[in-house]
Amino acid sequence: MGSYPTRCSSLSDESEFSSDTASEPEQSEGCYAPDDEACSSSTPSQASLSAVCSGLSGAVKLRSQQELEASVSDVPDSTACSLDAWRVSIDDLPDEILIKIFSHMSFSELVDVIQKVCTRWKRLSQDAYLWSDKTYFITMGCIVISDCWKADKTDQQAVQTICDCPNLRSVCMWRGAKSRVFRALYNTCHRLSELYLHPTQKLSYEVLKNLVEKCPKIHTLRISRELLKLQKFAEAVSQFQHLRVLELQDHFMGNRLLLRPLGDGCPQLTVVHFGFMTVDLDDLRYFLNAKRNSLKSICINWTMERRCILPLLSVCADSLERLELSEYNIHKEESVEAFTALGTLKNLQELKMLILYPAPPGAAPLAFETGGLPKLRMLDLRNGFGLDDETVIAICRGCPALRELNVGNAELLSDAAFSEIYRLQHLEMELYVHSCVGDSEALHILKEQMPSLKIYGTIEEHEPPEIEDELEGDIDHVEAEYDEDDSDGAYYDSSESEEDSVG
Repeated sequence: MGSYPTRCSSLSDESEFSSDTASEPEQSEGCYAPDDEACSSSTPSQASLSAVCSGLSGAVKLRSQQELEASVSDVPDSTACSLDAWRVSIDDLPDEILIKIFSHMSFSELVDVIQKVCTRWKRLSQDAYLWSDKTYFITMGCIVISDCWKADKTDQQAVQTICDCPNLRSVCMWRGAKSRVFRALYNTCHRLSELYLHPTQKLSYEVLKNLVEKCPKIHTLRISRELLKLQKFAEAVSQFQHLRVLELQDHFMGNRLLLRPLGDGCPQLTVVHFGFMTVDLDDLRYFLNAKRNSLKSICINWTMERRCILPLLSVCADSLERLELSEYNIHKEESVEAFTALGTLKNLQELKMLILYPAPPGAAPLAFETGGLPKLRMLDLRNGFGLDDETVIAICRGCPALRELNVGNAELLSDAAFSEIYRLQHLEMELYVHSCVGDSEALHILKEQMPSLKIYGTIEEHEPPEIEDELEGDIDHVEAEYDEDDSDGAYYDSSESEEDSVG
């Protein structure tokens, strides 16, 4: 069949179409006569045109949808596109487009809505692309408000959700869970990469072993220290080949944890969070020596077994980039050694330490003097009740790359310290001075010197004691004591007078 006409065309001019024709040719689906005029001819050419129209009338009578679709190929592009658009539904979209649409759905919508539409949507909603930023929580009733989060209260709900999300990457438990939850986890979620357990969570050796074998991509793990106090458990944790971040939580007080297996295993371990727990110094020394070229971040107490641990960290000076020190209880005799060792960590970029009470004069500045910590960019000294002017001045002169400084609640600082902060030319981000005591004028001067600096908090003015009130209070106290003495004496005298009268 030839082209699919939309209108009869004249062969010569408009005179060839006559309204006096004796008979009208039969109208067809493919031939369109405007103003109800039939195709007619008053010349020899008209006969051939009538024959053509008659032939088209029978040719364009389609009997099936397949013939119509075959004929659309000869239709102009604009007409074909409109027909195709009229027939397309969401089921005709390719998988890639549907997955892109599903990426705008929340965690709950993917599980509770999309997966219940049809088999295909359930399969696509479980695609790994959709689960890279989703986190699942097992809670005791807390409300989760993020679209990327979902929380369930019961273990039965947790098992069902885990089974519906085989590509789940992150699971956080805010309470202890039963073994069936972990069985569903390691049997279903083989791409699991982050697992955060509650401090009270207990695991059997079989469950831990299955997690290691069936979820080998775990790179972030938070567990109770109880799991590392037995040799076989510590060896099982050390077999995580992709483990990079290990957080140990201290809930049950018991035996010290074993670090030697972790030093021999976990080849990619770079971040260790010991929290407030105590470890054996020999094990700690072995572990740090084994990870001296890879360890980048550590959170640990100032002391272990009443001894400062900072000299042990010097073996990691080339790799350590972040350090958090808690529980400041350094003896005065060890202060110089501790802060001198801190100054040897030349590669540090972030430092957070708590100084609860003043160190001996000149001890704390040793960490920042003589070019100490030249790469330090963030220094958090909040709640440093023992932080003094001398230390802050040393920081301002010895940390030229510092961009963020927090000295909140440092009650011992004075104007002498704040007047030196202008030396930190790269301090473009934030300065925290909450609850600091001194002259507030120092901040105004600092804002003029460093207009781009964001200062949070205010410096409280020194309030001299009210001498008159104190004197009045002392006088009242003395008068009250004098009155009490008088009353006792009067009572004693009256008793004597009574005795005398009786005698």
